Parts: sequence; structure tokens; C-alpha cells
Amino acid sequence: MDNPSTSKQTLSMSQSTSHCEETVEPNFYFSPNGTKYWIPSVDTTEKPKKDTTFNSWEDVVTMYKSYAGDAQMVINKLSNSSLYFKNNFFEYLAEDGELRNMFWADDISRSNYKLFGDVLAFDTTYHTNRYFMIFVPFMGVDCYKKCVTFGAGLISNETIDSYKWLLEVFIKAHSKQPQLVLTDQDPAMKQAVSAVLTDSRHRLCMWHVTDKIPSKLKGEMERNTEIKSCVHKLVWNVFIKPETFEHRWHEMINDYDLSSNKWLTDMYAIRHQWVPAYFRELPMCCLMKTTSRCESINSQFKVYSSEGNTLVEFTLCFEQALNAQRFVQRQLQLILQQRHL
Repeated sequence: MDNPSTSKQTLSMSQSTSHCEETVEPNFYFSPNGTKYWIPSVDTTEKPKKDTTFNSWEDVVTMYKSYAGDAQMVINKLSNSSLYFKNNFFEYLAEDGELRNMFWADDISRSNYKLFGDVLAFDTTYHTNRYFMIFVPFMGVDCYKKCVTFGAGLISNETIDSYKWLLEVFIKAHSKQPQLVLTDQDPAMKQAVSAVLTDSRHRLCMWHVTDKIPSKLKGEMERNTEIKSCVHKLVWNVFIKPETFEHRWHEMINDYDLSSNKWLTDMYAIRHQWVPAYFRELPMCCLMKTTSRCESINSQFKVYSSEGNTLVEFTLCFEQALNAQRFVQRQLQLILQQRHL
């Protein structure tokens, strides 16, 4: 897995990052057949001219980078979108002429968050673009128990500051914190959630915890299989109360003589962060116990995207994946409406 923080490939910006704020006209036009074309905002001297000749392909690439800087094209596109469609949201961070972080959410994503934003899950995925920027989708569950997207971000590294920036902008876009936020056990992510989402309950992904059980047990395979089955039956039970969970956990520890297992002891110490019994009172908490829904949309997104994509290609792929998700939601909505006719 590539390490974004050590990558030597950087994302150059071909012009001032403040340009988007000064734009008063949309940088696009429609062809006679209705196709929409985006136009880079550059000086006339930098625009390609008819009958221009080049000495090599390297000169062509240089011209392209100067005329159609990848990062700037995406910034222009998303900035204009939020400028002319008031319910769309976009914000980015640039340092020393390089794009570091960005977050965007259209009007449908923001409307979905108002309706289904009690529970929020987010996870990271890699290899979606040639700059090794990390893709972070924000997900929830709608009234059809299907994945719904509340927005998405790109960050240049997985530091506490990057996650804090992303979460702060997310709250700025949606104006309220979720009741419950679900993540994996990434330490930087955990600290950022605690610092920014102060009104939310933070819950760890159960799958990331239970998946480690086989590697944390010693002894015969048959015995370990029994222990894993016992743990799964206990922690995945959404109907028991905390006191019942604790009683049965201690019974399991005594029955299998596991009191000296440090990992199980540590997981029990933070049981209130990942066991469903401690979240029973929160709305919709039982619909999301893992970040698998984020991983599902990540997998779907990778059907359209690839690690060689530019940011322009990346955003187009994201829109395609989002449209596919929303098409399913519209189908379900239509089926429900027909049943009530």
C-alpha cells in the first residue's frame, strides 16, 4: 500500500488558489448537442492556439499542465457549482501552491444528512488517483436500509490535523453533529473525532475488532473456533442490556480460562466503544455496527475509478458511482409509491 505522506508526487496548482473566489461567471459552455465543457481559467497567452506545433510529447504535456492544471480545474468546477447552486458545498485547503485537502457535498447529500444523519460512518480508501490522495466518503443508512452518501473528501495524509480539518468542514457543511459516529481503530481518526465531534458518541467498527480474534488466541484450533463463535454470539447480539453482556462475558472468560489474555482484557475495557449493548438507546444504531457500508461504496467506487486517474477523472468517476447509488434509491422509492396507489 502506498504511503501518501512519503509520496514524492505532488499536486501542482497552475494559478492562485484565490481565483475561484473572484470568479463571477461559470467556466463552462454547452455545445449545440448539449454537451457541457469546462474551460480552465487562464490567461489568453496560455490557451492553446490553432495550428500550434510541438517538438515533442513532453512539450504537449507541459502545455497541458499550464493550461489545464488538474487541481485547478477541479477547484474551479466545484467552486462554480457551489456558487451557482447555493445548496452545494465545497471547501479546500492549499499550501505552497499545492492542494492538500478538499471536501464537497451537493444538495442531495446535504438533504440526505438532514433526514438520515443521526448515524455517520466514514472510512478511508487508497489508489483512487495518481497523486495518492486518500478518499474519505461519509456514509449513512436511508429509510430503505441502503447506503446513502453525505459527502466526500480527499486528504493528502492521515494525520490528526487532516482528519480534524475534514470533520470541521463536514460540520460546517451540514450544521449539526451526528448522534453516533462509526470508524475503525485508527488512532489519528479517533483523536480527531474526540476533538471535533464533541456532541457525538464515537463507536468503533465491530468487524475490525472481531476479525482479530483468531490471531489473538493460542491453543488448539477447535477450542479457538469455539471461543470465536462464543464471542460473536455475545457481541453481535443487539437485544441484550449492558449488564447481561458483562455477566455472559465473564462466564466465557472463566469457562475458557482466558483471564490472562491481554487483548481480550483490553477489548473488554473499551467495551462501551464497540459493543451494541451500550448503544441501544440511540436511533438507527443497530443498522450500522461496522464500517462495511463505507467499504461497500469504496468497492463500488473502484469499479469506476483507478489509481492512474487525474483529479478531473476522479471526480467524474465519483459522480458516476453516486448516480448509480441514487438510481437504486429512486427505484425503491418508485416501488414504494406504486404499492400505495
